[in-house]
Amino acid sequence: MATKTCFVLLGLALVFVFGALVAKNKWREANAAAGTLQGKWLTDPKLGICSHRTNASEVGGDSATPSALRLLWSSGIECFDLDVVQTRDGALLAAHPSRLQSFLSTTSPRNAGLRSDLYSHAQLKTWGASETAIPLLKDVAEEFSSLVRQKLLATVGSAGSAKDSLLLLDLKGAAFSRVGVTAVAHLVKELGIQDNTLVWVPEARQAAPELGLLQGFPDRRSGWGRTAVGDSFRAVG
Repeated sequence: MATKTCFVLLGLALVFVFGALVAKNKWREANAAAGTLQGKWLTDPKLGICSHRTNASEVGGDSATPSALRLLWSSGIECFDLDVVQTRDGALLAAHPSRLQSFLSTTSPRNAGLRSDLYSHAQLKTWGASETAIPLLKDVAEEFSSLVRQKLLATVGSAGSAKDSLLLLDLKGAAFSRVGVTAVAHLVKELGIQDNTLVWVPEARQAAPELGLLQGFPDRRSGWGRTAVGDSFRAVG
């Protein structure tokens, strides 16, 4: 009986060891396959990589500044997600609200939670939001425009183009308004980067509700559309 029990235990142990070896081998194969696939992703010319918040910390830079954009560009990244906030006097700043808060809080804990649209640009600079740390959108957009022009000049006579170079603008809070969008549109046109700039809009109805949507063309994401001539909206199928 004892001998039989030993054989059973030995058999179970062998099954366990064999199963562990098989699992380990499968893990290695899967890991190798993932590595190969990742390599293909990174070298695929059809793949576009965008920098979230134009963060260049991985390459030794800052975030959402002209220098950060240059560093990322030199690393092969030409698509930039850029958040924009607005001050009380209409200045558009290239910064995510949380980044702006981090600089304001270093001056005084009482500044935590301050909304940029309630204070002037001069006040925010006094409280730690210097133009070096929190630049104007204009400065970052000008740097992007310069890099796009350089790329176009370098590819004259070749099949190259700058169509894959993109500036993705996410207007936060008060910046997402008729005034903010109009200011961005003028800036983009002035710099000649209309074909390289996208502005994130959550819903067509939210962008300018007073204009209404074209009759018969509802905003299918929100389920709202213009159902009659006038300013009123109601849910459509």
